[in-house]
Amino acid sequence: MIAALFNTSLCLLFRKLLWYTFFIRNRLESGSFMVYIAVLGGLLLIAGVLQGKNHWKNNKIYKENIRKYQKKHELTDSELNLLKETLGEAKALILRWEAANKGSKELASVEAKEGGLKSAKEIFQELMAHPQKMHQLNAFLYIKLPEIVEASERVKQIRETSLSTKQIEASVKSMVQTIEVISASITDDYEAIIQEDSEEIALAKKIIGDK
Repeated sequence: MIAALFNTSLCLLFRKLLWYTFFIRNRLESGSFMVYIAVLGGLLLIAGVLQGKNHWKNNKIYKENIRKYQKKHELTDSELNLLKETLGEAKALILRWEAANKGSKELASVEAKEGGLKSAKEIFQELMAHPQKMHQLNAFLYIKLPEIVEASERVKQIRETSLSTKQIEASVKSMVQTIEVISASITDDYEAIIQEDSEEIALAKKIIGDK
C-alpha cells in the first residue's frame, strides 16, 4: 500500500519535474543541470522498479484468487475459460444496455416498469457466485441479452437523428414493445433463480429440523 502511494506520488512529481526541465535548463550552469538530470533519472529508475514490483504482486494475487475460485466451484480449465469468456461478454452487453438507457425517456420508462437491466445485473452476480447455473440461463446469455441490447441501441440511435415520420414512430414503438417483453422475461428469469434459492434453503432447513 505504501509502495503504491509512493509510486503514485513520484509519478505526479516526475510529470512536474519534466515539465519544468525545459524552462530551467538555460538558467542552470552546465554542471548543475547534469546533476539535476542524474537525480531525476535515479528517481525515475526507482519508480520503475516499484511499479514493476507492484504489478507482479497484483498479478500473483489475481492468479491465486482465480485458482481458489476454480477449486471452490470444481471447474475444469475449459469450464473456467468458458465462464470467463461468457461472463466477459455478458458484462460488456450489460454496460452497453445501461449506456443506451441513459437519456432515453422511452427506455427509462420500460426499465422503471419491468426492471430488466437491474435483473440482468443480479443474474450476472448470481452466475459469478454459482457458475454451475450457467447452463440454466443459456437463453438469457445468448438470446435475450444480445437482442435487448441491440434493440435498445437502435432506439437510441433513431431518436438521436431527431427524425420523425409515421413509419419511423411505428418502428420505434414496435422495438420498444419488444424491449419491454424481453425485459419482463429477464426479470422472470431472476425471479425463478430467487425462487429456486428459496426452495433450496427451505429444504436444507427441513433436513436439519428432521435431524
